Amino acid sequence: MTLWGGATWATPPEPEGELLFLAWISAFALLGPVLLIVSTVRVQRAFRVRIAAGRDAAEEVWSRGWCCARCAVVHFGTGPAMTLQEFRRAVWGAGGYGELAEVHRATGTAADPATDPPRAGR
Repeated sequence: MTLWGGATWATPPEPEGELLFLAWISAFALLGPVLLIVSTVRVQRAFRVRIAAGRDAAEEVWSRGWCCARCAVVHFGTGPAMTLQEFRRAVWGAGGYGELAEVHRATGTAADPATDPPRAGR
């Protein structure tokens, strides 16, 4: 193309390569979060189905125990007392997901009154 004064104007090259690159980047940017959300929903749904399948058996074991908040143990009508972690392992094991008891450990413990720190004002 000839401009005023005899100068020429070079036409820019077609932006095919740049547009193709941007299309791929955009596709990955949109597809990544969609795949992440779909996989998260599927994992959560499978977990809920697994828990629901064993809920009745777990509640049967859970309903036979009585937790003493003072000594942080669980008592059954028969047998020795259990710690909260042992009780969780027994209940979740009856439900079919006992391996989760090691991942989600019980933290309730009772402190000996003789070793409790003194409170202010006493």
